[in-house]
Amino acid sequence: MAFSAKQRRLRLKNEYGDMVKFQQQCPWVTWEVVSGSPPYVTEYKLKLEVKSVISSGFDFRNNHEIRLKLPSTFPESSPEIVMVTRPAPYHPNWWRDGRWCEGAGSWDSEIDLVDHVVRMVRTLEFDTEVSNPESYTDGDAEKAKWFCKMRDSGRLPVARTPKPNLTGKVEQETFEIFNISSASGKQETGPDDFNII
Repeated sequence: MAFSAKQRRLRLKNEYGDMVKFQQQCPWVTWEVVSGSPPYVTEYKLKLEVKSVISSGFDFRNNHEIRLKLPSTFPESSPEIVMVTRPAPYHPNWWRDGRWCEGAGSWDSEIDLVDHVVRMVRTLEFDTEVSNPESYTDGDAEKAKWFCKMRDSGRLPVARTPKPNLTGKVEQETFEIFNISSASGKQETGPDDFNII
């Protein structure tokens, strides 16, 4: 579907309003305008406080700076999301240069910008519902193999950050605890806001 200039401006305005609500509801995200004039913003700089794995040795990082750019063809084309903070997450859907791979053919112009950002955050949290190790980046099969091995062995860390609710309905998400079952079956406690699935 081709969007007229008027439809694009309306879409940018609506997305800006949702981004404002997103920041108000989620203390773990802040953003600032990089390009465009509110409410017609075409680039944001996001700062996220979300725990994510950055190496196969389970090194973690809690703070991420991300560039979110809406190309001139948005909403027909997907937003461009790039991790500015280095190293990039150790995840099969993140390129080594920091670009996020949403998955081939997964963009739909009906997807809200906040929903797209939340999907990206869920990959940072290693959520298996949105992570796709079969669609790995860089020809980097190593990260995909690691992801599958951790997932299949029940040792994949999955954070549960409360997500925005732009519908007005009251919903409460909780944090789950990261538990590792050792070979002996004894529960060991790891990082405090991850759950091993």
